[in-house]
Amino acid sequence: VWHVAAIRYWRERWGARLIGISHGVLELRVERRPKTRDAAIALAQEQYVYCADIVDQGVGDIATLAHYLMVSDWWYFWWD
Repeated sequence: VWHVAAIRYWRERWGARLIGISHGVLELRVERRPKTRDAAIALAQEQYVYCADIVDQGVGDIATLAHYLMVSDWWYFWWD
């Protein structure tokens, strides 16, 4: 239920579409990226709450994730 709610919210806000799903991995493509640093930081914090691994085992910090969200149409989430 949590995954469905998060994807639905991100679809409404960012035009996110589920592209791929497998055991422990979600891949989304977005139509609208955050346009400001503040919006990107807020989104990165939301995504960190949803999936801490993308920061803790991935990009390393919220600021780096925020930058990535501003330049890419692809979002990846995974859980170990």
